[in-house]
Amino acid sequence: MARTQRCELRIHYNTGWDHRITVRGDRFPLNWESGVDAAWGEGNVWTYTWETDQPGAIAFKILFDDDVWAHGSNGFIRPGESLDVYPYFFHTAGSIDHVHHFDTPIHIYKPPSYEENYDKAYPVIYIHDGQNLFDPEFAFRGQTWSVDQALNRMLGEGLMDEVIAVGVFNRGAGRLNDYTPSYDPNFLGVGAGGGAGQYADFLINEIKPFIDTHYRTLPQPRHTGLMGASLGGLVSLYMARRWPFVFSKVASLSSSFWWNNRNLLQDVVRSNKYVPLKIYLDVGTQNDGLPETRAMYQALIQLGYRPGTDLFYFVAQQHAHSEAFWGARVHLPLRLLFPAWSTHAPEPPFDAVAMEETVESAS
Repeated sequence: MARTQRCELRIHYNTGWDHRITVRGDRFPLNWESGVDAAWGEGNVWTYTWETDQPGAIAFKILFDDDVWAHGSNGFIRPGESLDVYPYFFHTAGSIDHVHHFDTPIHIYKPPSYEENYDKAYPVIYIHDGQNLFDPEFAFRGQTWSVDQALNRMLGEGLMDEVIAVGVFNRGAGRLNDYTPSYDPNFLGVGAGGGAGQYADFLINEIKPFIDTHYRTLPQPRHTGLMGASLGGLVSLYMARRWPFVFSKVASLSSSFWWNNRNLLQDVVRSNKYVPLKIYLDVGTQNDGLPETRAMYQALIQLGYRPGTDLFYFVAQQHAHSEAFWGARVHLPLRLLFPAWSTHAPEPPFDAVAMEETVESAS
């Protein structure tokens, strides 16, 4: 006889007076036709608990007044689990704050539920060249990555978890120095670079504490990522490997791994060290650094990273080195690093579907 196990959903949501939260699902005592009431508790935590002797994950969905369905995909709970859920029902798009607290601006995307479910805190991804993410007014040649639109779309389709995206503007003439981990004595015949350590100190010890203080974040490394393209991709991987007690996720698009005679690649190989990270690398086929990115991918495999689990590599056919192409594929790293239902899951699942596009093998 199968062992009976307890399932518990703890639903964090302030409904206001005279409203209720219900649960529907695919297995008794739940069903998809009508909801069962969750019990309100202190702190606006609604609880629904039941026993099951059937194996396998149980699909469920939260409703407001058993009429309005929560946004996003179905949740899943395994027998024996307790799961915290932070639904939202009435917002479909995020909003963007402009902050001028530092010597460089930062633009901050807040996800749809931010102004609806005040009990929810969020993972954060810090993105370099932040002027290029959201608004053509600030972007290089007016071309943005449309990160806000990509996030709104994927959240609406239930493809990823909500995340706060912090776009840190580059410092103009200081960009090359900020984004390069080593000094290249031969760059343009005069030498340049090597200030990434100071830039990392600025982001880790000034920007991140500001964000964690003024926004509802999940500040732990598990919930904190980095992303960038070109030199921004270079500095992202450098920072994630150097400060894994701050970051656990990194996306490097079209990275300038050629910098200083492939210096970062050489450091990775020499380190012979697996750093626990989830890493996404991509590159276009049109003068975008394919040989260097492929070499970095293979070097990371040699250190113990597992393709499809904690290492992802995408070659974008006919993509060149530009904001338009990075915007066309920015959805990939976002949904891979923050897959649906991963933030509050006891064991974050791996979203294999997110790599449905053709990926070049390492051979």
